[in-house]
Amino acid sequence: MCDKKCNIDGGCPFAQSEESEIIQNYGCLPTSFEILAMRIYKGKTWACHGDVTKPCKGGLDALKRYGYDNTIVRPLVKEEDMTIGIFCFEVDDIERLTSRIKKVQREENIRKFS
Repeated sequence: MCDKKCNIDGGCPFAQSEESEIIQNYGCLPTSFEILAMRIYKGKTWACHGDVTKPCKGGLDALKRYGYDNTIVRPLVKEEDMTIGIFCFEVDDIERLTSRIKKVQREENIRKFS
């Protein structure tokens, strides 16, 4: 797994920083949601944009956080592997993932503020 801190402070989509938003808006990287959906529904693990030989730590951490299997699946998907089809998902799949993310975030907020 990538040992850089880009998933916390940097251009990684999971950093949710100004830098990562700019990179995503230019279309250079998928969003964190797309990376999660790609793994859950396509069985593909996103490579770290800083070291494409390692999986994205932000993606693996988020999979674990939301209760999904975060085992590394090879080969890793890199920016140059991106195609339109890799990010096409069924509406029901998107709704299920969105619902699960919101549920976990609500539970985390309850724990944080109680």
